Amino acid sequence: LLSAGGGAPVATAPVVTTPPPLPPDAIVVGAGLAGLAATLELLDRGGHVILVEKERTVGGNSARASSGINACCPHNDTYGDSVDAFVADTTKSAGRGVRPHLIDVLARDSGSAVRWLKERVGVDLSQVAQLGGHAHKRTNRPATGMAGAEIIYGMQKAVKAVAKGTGPGQLELLTGHRVRELLYEDGRVVGVAVVRLADGESRTVRAPHTVLTTGGFASDRSPGSYLERHRPELLNMAATAGKFSTGDGIEMATTIGAGTVDMDQVQIHPTGWVDPADPDNTEKVLAAELMRGVGGILINGDGERFCNELGTRAYVTDMMLRHDPRYNHTRKWDALGIVPTFSLVLPSAAADDGRKHVDLYTHKGLLTTLHGVAALARWMGADEGALRETLLRYRVDAGFGTDQWGKTSFRGLPLPNLDQETFHAGTVTPVLHYCMGGVAIDEEGHVL
Repeated sequence: LLSAGGGAPVATAPVVTTPPPLPPDAIVVGAGLAGLAATLELLDRGGHVILVEKERTVGGNSARASSGINACCPHNDTYGDSVDAFVADTTKSAGRGVRPHLIDVLARDSGSAVRWLKERVGVDLSQVAQLGGHAHKRTNRPATGMAGAEIIYGMQKAVKAVAKGTGPGQLELLTGHRVRELLYEDGRVVGVAVVRLADGESRTVRAPHTVLTTGGFASDRSPGSYLERHRPELLNMAATAGKFSTGDGIEMATTIGAGTVDMDQVQIHPTGWVDPADPDNTEKVLAAELMRGVGGILINGDGERFCNELGTRAYVTDMMLRHDPRYNHTRKWDALGIVPTFSLVLPSAAADDGRKHVDLYTHKGLLTTLHGVAALARWMGADEGALRETLLRYRVDAGFGTDQWGKTSFRGLPLPNLDQETFHAGTVTPVLHYCMGGVAIDEEGHVL
């Protein structure tokens, strides 16, 4: 009540003060699988999350993944596998860069991660295959399509459901926004500076926790890029990563003092599809490891096999690059070299086993269907006699259970009568695939 000039009290409307909106509990930078998973975990605990993604859609390179997720043993059927065997295979693959404490976490938590995708997200990864570098079946994939696309669809659906009020958390999704700086005060990150790419409008967002889930840098060939600084000889190789893979998160983190590790370890995947309609495109579609897992055979221009198709990516790539005389002599790739190409050939039995992938790649014009070995030889430009001998030798080796390169798993064999076989073939080449290095972390994911 207010009194005016000593007169009677005058009633006024009550003053209602609206408290300022609460700051988010966490900011997640990057909306690939890691970012979406972190966001969903926080939302399920009732957290208020701001998820920032510079692309207009979520998923990143995770959406491009196709073969599956390696895990032991989410379906309670080990196929003779064990966590210790998974650790051993990963340790062997890591080579000089081995970090046992991180490998142990990856292997021991892998089964629960796949179970979480099924129970919380609704993605059933019940198909299991043995792929390159693994001693057992442990690559889990859906029966309904490509692993990455299925997982990202499920994750996106789950996150957006919470955003619509069906869960305890609160989400603000900022797509088309780029984080340009981590706000660093008194020895800790307290938020981010964000720019909206459509109009350049900037804002700062503060939160007690920032989760950095950005990707690698394999597509950045600009002067001074991480690729030029750490692996300049690879600048002429195509990449499977999207053009958004420019190492933004690494740059922001190192600017405020974060450590890095293994920045020179850029994985070369042996099989990226060469699109006959656009062979020089530096962005390649990955020819999934599954293609070799179900029985795909790698053949060179002479119509001959040259490796164990189920070896590690590093091994298969090395055997491919040895077709270049200079590399074969020095074991170092020359930046001016011409990256060799090969044929990836699937007999009908192998194609049936990987039908979802085969149909997709055929639809994209990356696989060609050929009836009989003569047609395959003409398509390859190889000698028919040499190619026929290679394929018959492959059947004989399968009967013995091994070949000269140590291969012991032979699926999807060609028919005994090669003239009656239907082949599915495409051209592949080594491509930049995965940046193994980046910001240094501990077992809990804290940046060091």
